Amino acid sequence: MNREEKFNETYDKNLFKGNESKSGRGSDMDIVSPLIPKLTSLLNKYNVKTLIDAPCGDYNWINKVLVNTNINKYIGIDIVEQLIQDNIKLYSNGFSIFQKMDLVEEIPPKGDLILCRDCLVHLSFDSAKKVIKNIIESETPLILLTTFTNDRQNSDFEDGNNWYPMKLTQEPFNFPAPIEIINEECMEAEGNFQDKSLGLWQRKDLINYVEYLNS
Repeated sequence: MNREEKFNETYDKNLFKGNESKSGRGSDMDIVSPLIPKLTSLLNKYNVKTLIDAPCGDYNWINKVLVNTNINKYIGIDIVEQLIQDNIKLYSNGFSIFQKMDLVEEIPPKGDLILCRDCLVHLSFDSAKKVIKNIIESETPLILLTTFTNDRQNSDFEDGNNWYPMKLTQEPFNFPAPIEIINEECMEAEGNFQDKSLGLWQRKDLINYVEYLNS
């Protein structure tokens, strides 16, 4: 199966094993609840008006953030066609827009901030680098990505429903230090991922990364 087929199957069969969310345990409210006030605060601190959520998943929790921010445009992006159609049917309005997109192959729309949570951890190094390059090329000034903060050795996998704890400041990504870190207080896997975080980078600090990826 190709990448899109794998993620379609994951959604159809709930292979991420979420209790509430077919996007997985990381989108269930008992897991994500510590993140909600922290992310809300960060979005307000940077006066984000247009949020690009890529991938958006099934919208199970992000609406709890949006209602307490100044965001006036939300664009949710995901590779899974049925998920996008379900989101459009349930949630689409003048405020929230959903569209199908493969971030490995396509450049997302420009916003004030791109939230890319729990995406790169499901991709090979090659695919993850392509996503990062496309996000940078969207010209969105603020980029919020899943990263881990403890010393870890990044491991390469095929694209799919497996995942690994990725630290973006280590090989083979070598990001500079983020300007902000939100620890998610993750309690999955018996607390083995308590360093799971969202790191905030300014696009201007990652411009040279595009040249690095092309080298």
